[in-house]
Order: sequence, then C-alpha cells, then structure tokens
Amino acid sequence: MKKLRIGITIGLFHEAETLWNNGIKQNAVFLAEALKNCPNVESVVLVNTTHVAITKQQPWDLERWPTVTFDGAKDNIDVLIELGGQIDSNATEYLKQRGARLVSYCCGFEYVHAMESILFNKPSFGDNLFVNQRYDDIWMILSGSVLAGVSAGSQRHVVHGSRLLL
Repeated sequence: MKKLRIGITIGLFHEAETLWNNGIKQNAVFLAEALKNCPNVESVVLVNTTHVAITKQQPWDLERWPTVTFDGAKDNIDVLIELGGQIDSNATEYLKQRGARLVSYCCGFEYVHAMESILFNKPSFGDNLFVNQRYDDIWMILSGSVLAGVSAGSQRHVVHGSRLLL
C-alpha cells in the first residue's frame, strides 16, 4: 500500500509569528507529530494558506515541522487536512483533479463565532466566507459535535466526532 503524504493547513499573519501563539497552530503541530508516527504515513507538512513568505528565519524548527506554501504542497500531498487556514474553490478543484482528499478538521469554536454574528449582528467569519462543500470528510472534536448537524447541513457532508481528537 502506498504511504500517504499529508498536509495540514495553518494561517500565518507575519513572518516572525510562532507556531505557539494560538491553539489552532498548536493543534496542527500536535496532529503532525501524531501522524508522523503512523506506519502508513510517508510525510507530513504544514501548509501556510496566507501570503506570508516561508523563510529559514521562521521561529521554529523547519526540519521537525516542514512548512510550505499551498503552491509548494499542492503536487506533493495525497491528503490535505484543512485545520488552521482555508483553501479556496480553485485550490479545492486543483486537489480534486489530482485525486487528493480534502478533510475539514473543526477543532475550534466556530459555533461561538456563528452565535455572536447572529446575536450581535457581526459579520460572520470575515467578509470572504467560503463554505466548501467538497470535503471528503469532516472531523470535529466531541465538545463541538453538538453542532455537527449545522456543519453537516452547510457543508452537505456527514460529520464525524472523534474521541481521539479531544
């Protein structure tokens, strides 16, 4: 069986940003570490989905946690786990044409943002909301799975809670 090449998305805001400044990036690092130890995984890279350049000056060990842009990853991954940064419809189409799989991993509190936008008339998820309906799978931590129905409805896909991702 072919070993998987996996990308996990992050979203950097500036070149000196650390991986330890928020829980989403920490989740990406911990997931990468876990996946590296799976016998059917060939490689794991962090995939930055913003326009921030990846340089050797990043404040983390790039050998331990290889980090590339989406363009640098798109032809070298079999699975993209969208966790800390979102790809757009064109990137989704590119991956689908290549036969790559796309997973949404909801480890944050998207439902709180959704409730705040309704209760306080705030823009939800920024001005450029893209609800991707082409995921091959959706993962959600159990504490967030109370809204699995909402996610399943908006993304037109069954949502899986996982006790392993707590």
